[in-house]
Amino acid sequence: MRSEGYTVNPDGTGTDSITFTSTTPGCTSGSYTQSLVLGSKGDPVLLSNINGDQINEEWHRQ
Repeated sequence: MRSEGYTVNPDGTGTDSITFTSTTPGCTSGSYTQSLVLGSKGDPVLLSNINGDQINEEWHRQ
């Protein structure tokens, strides 16, 4: 099971959060929150995990 949500401010900054629950024995459940910023017309999207895991993502429109 997974739940997610996000907010985007008028200036293009925001946050997203993901919570996942394992249904498989031996797999863990968890959650994380990322800060985000949207580029011009939504491209690119830059995300950075703010839970201390040092995960960064960059999404581009294809």
